[in-house]
Amino acid sequence: MHTRMSKVQIVGPKSLFLDAISFFHNLGVLHVENITREVVEHGDESIVKPMQIDATQMDRKNSIEAALIKINGIISTLKGKAPDISKEKRDSIYKEIWSKTIDELLTEADIIVEGLEAKATSLYEKKNSLESKLSLFEKYEPILEKIQPLARQICTLEGFESIALLVDKQNKAGIDDLKEELKRICKDQCDLVSSEVDDNNIAVIIIYNKIYAKTIHDFLSMENVNEIKLPSELSSKPFETALDEIHSSKKNLPQELAKVTEELEALSSIWHHRIIAVRDVLRDRIDEIQMIPQFGTTGYTFVITGWMPDKEIDRCKQALIDEFFGKVALIKLDVSHHEMEKAPVALSNPPWAKPFEFFYSFVKLPRYGGVDPTPFMAIFFPIIFGMMVGDIGYGLIILGIALLLKAKSKGDDIFEVFSGVLKLASIGAIIWGFLYLEAFGDGLEIVLKKMHIHIPETHIFGIIPFPLNRLEFMSHLLVMAVVMGMVHVGFGLVFGMINGLREHQNKHVIEKAGMFCIFIVAPLFLVIGVALNINLFKVIGGLALFAGVIGSVVGGGIKGLIEIFGTMSNIFSYSRIMAIGLAGVILGAVANRLGMEIGGMGGVGMMMVGFILAALLHAINIIVSTFSPSIHTLRLHLVECFTKFYEPAECEYKPFKKTGGEK
Repeated sequence: MHTRMSKVQIVGPKSLFLDAISFFHNLGVLHVENITREVVEHGDESIVKPMQIDATQMDRKNSIEAALIKINGIISTLKGKAPDISKEKRDSIYKEIWSKTIDELLTEADIIVEGLEAKATSLYEKKNSLESKLSLFEKYEPILEKIQPLARQICTLEGFESIALLVDKQNKAGIDDLKEELKRICKDQCDLVSSEVDDNNIAVIIIYNKIYAKTIHDFLSMENVNEIKLPSELSSKPFETALDEIHSSKKNLPQELAKVTEELEALSSIWHHRIIAVRDVLRDRIDEIQMIPQFGTTGYTFVITGWMPDKEIDRCKQALIDEFFGKVALIKLDVSHHEMEKAPVALSNPPWAKPFEFFYSFVKLPRYGGVDPTPFMAIFFPIIFGMMVGDIGYGLIILGIALLLKAKSKGDDIFEVFSGVLKLASIGAIIWGFLYLEAFGDGLEIVLKKMHIHIPETHIFGIIPFPLNRLEFMSHLLVMAVVMGMVHVGFGLVFGMINGLREHQNKHVIEKAGMFCIFIVAPLFLVIGVALNINLFKVIGGLALFAGVIGSVVGGGIKGLIEIFGTMSNIFSYSRIMAIGLAGVILGAVANRLGMEIGGMGGVGMMMVGFILAALLHAINIIVSTFSPSIHTLRLHLVECFTKFYEPAECEYKPFKKTGGEK
């Protein structure tokens, strides 16, 4: 459900303006509305003007931003693991720094920068250098080891240099041509030696007079050969010496790297929470200054307009009295229905439904004053998901994954969301699994047959067979899927009528009521009338169908008539429930059949192979059965159902509040 919001105006003397900003920043419940909107709406008649950031405040903002850049630079270098402290301790550090004046805050930031920047940067650069060198040596070590045997055979004379190449064996025939061309270029003052170093490569070393160095390098670059270029610190050394140095460095570098990393982590451990708190306070101080142009001013007063939850108004009024002794007043404004539609939206749903608010990130929050479908989604998502998956075994595994995500979440919102959604979805899968009598495909059926247990067939409500074997009763599944579509879309039409009544849009109500008669009332009476041969029900069904068409056209005009066919398409779209469910059942059955056939070939080894193959196929099916039904269930909500009533909000409730110290 929506959190009830009220529009408020705060008025006080200009001398208390900055204190008022800090007060509401700390209180963290006021969604500030830019005063410019009101000024534009009232034009020259408005006595309230947007407040300006003066030169002193701008200088302070620039100083804070400069300090923030330096603090962020230090934080980026101190990437060690932060020590665990309680939220109360973090808040305490933040409050202590927040209590400082801006000059004191900038002094604190300068002290941190002077004390840490040089040391942290030096350690960070040294760490990067060591990591880069270690990575480089690891790259060249296997190459040099390949050409070392050949390099040892060569004695380079004074005035001569050498170049090493790695040549693919497929190009072996070209080595002799390369040798002849090099001798021509260097006037026979060079030689080339080659040797196979492994199954794929040939090592080639070229010895040449130094005076032809540039000519040789230019030629090789044009030939696009794979020249081995050593790092700069090793380039002037023989290959054998370079390899020895790499071996030696690879022994020492990890120890140096560990020492530097340990020093960085020690710095981070000591300073992390204080630096983070200073960063957050700097950010919050900038936010306060940047917010100034959104407030209004008259000759002697400041004016702040915004929204806050209804339940917070009394607390806020009392806090203002305690802080400003009645000099700053909060007034609850009377607003029109049209203006209330633009109110910022915040949702307050019970814990079991709250995870489903995440799905609004794909669209937008529902408009203020309209129906919040979160509880509706929290009920129907598991039902539709479970109808597709419908497997006790898969449901239990998905439930286990949900509980594991919950245990591993450690306050992470995304894990909390997925855990909450999967937990309810898995329960739906288990319940439908009992109706289908399925566990790991037809695994439960196979076990019951081997145990000679027979479950007599019966009918739920005299209509739905139990157990409902999905491979045998596909027509029943199709009918059930379409009926689910009628029920689901029917709720959407009801919500559409409710929204229309709240907004006094009579034609909208008539159109949705007409659709409801066509797709819910008429089919219900006609089916019962035909099934029980009750003529009265048939007549009522026919009249409802006729009235529904008239109502849709009267309420929506030609668009209403077109919408009839669109709604029919929406309902039949629910047939995917049957199709996706059958695909999962078939794959599960295939996994069991393959496992049994391979396992039945004889021997413990083949039984293990069969079991592993079946388990692997079931694992794939579980992954598919988690993601595919989730996506399609979400689509059925957002596309097929929500289009009947859902209107997105213009803005989300984002109160002006301090960071408060992050972890």
